[in-house]
Amino acid sequence: MTDSKHNAARRRFLSFLTQSPLVYGLGSVLPLERLIAQELEGRTGILVDSVEQALNVYDLEVVMHSRMNPGHWAYTAQGADDLGTIAANRAAFSKIQLRPKRLVDVRTIDMSVELFGQRYTAPILLCPVGTLNMYNPEGEVAAGRAAKAQNVPQAISTFTNFSVEDVIAARGGPIWFQLYPPGNWEFARDMIKRAERAGCAALVLTVDLPARNLEPIGRFNRETDTRCVGCHGPGTEALHRRPMVDVFDRQRMGGTGIAGLTWDYVDRLKDTTSMNVIVKGIVTAEDAERCLEHGADGIIVSYHGGRADETLRASIEA
Repeated sequence: MTDSKHNAARRRFLSFLTQSPLVYGLGSVLPLERLIAQELEGRTGILVDSVEQALNVYDLEVVMHSRMNPGHWAYTAQGADDLGTIAANRAAFSKIQLRPKRLVDVRTIDMSVELFGQRYTAPILLCPVGTLNMYNPEGEVAAGRAAKAQNVPQAISTFTNFSVEDVIAARGGPIWFQLYPPGNWEFARDMIKRAERAGCAALVLTVDLPARNLEPIGRFNRETDTRCVGCHGPGTEALHRRPMVDVFDRQRMGGTGIAGLTWDYVDRLKDTTSMNVIVKGIVTAEDAERCLEHGADGIIVSYHGGRADETLRASIEA
């Protein structure tokens, strides 16, 4: 069989699989749309040129993979330990069934939602992602403009590449500030107060990262790889050059204090800030009840994208 016939046959077979109830019933770990997108790119060199050409999000993932250096891709795609929680997340979504109602007028649909006094177009949140300038030189500022254009909420990481003031200006309204609690409380309080003064609507306390093992990025020796040494080499202190950290005395940070967190920390945050306090990383009903008991204004059900603890449990199931 010639290469062209072989490629055509593979695409027909993959197309057939996407319609197979057996595959979806078993809960495929790797979505077939992603498999097809990778197959098309690998076999034919086809890459979408714009967002408008994408038929699903995995079309965009293939483009991103083709343009990023290996170290940044490893950071983006990695998960904890053996990546089992990432696999569990994908499998769980493939098992969800929908029960559509027929003969309903859906010509006008309102998906808007109100969160903390702000009304948004849809219940979609730009979650806090560190080092966004790996993907776009303007990082969180570019994401802020996108959030403004679509009117969706945006949260930024403690280790944002741009200041909270710059991102709020780009978003044109309040954003949420995510907190990796430093070991030093005074350092944390200074960051919290800065976010509050800038006009953030919520403080997102991350609690699901006490410790982790990330093998993909661990296989890169940043100190010797020429693609990495400029940012991660000896003496660069890339993490501490971030605007929300660099303006303070870095010696005061004391590392991250997540491993030693208790519920008293939520109480302290409520006593410290007028912002709404959201606890990110809650995955059980018992902890959700504790959040209510300690005055939390909201929770985010999250396994940190499968990048934190290897529970093998999907967030959608939690």
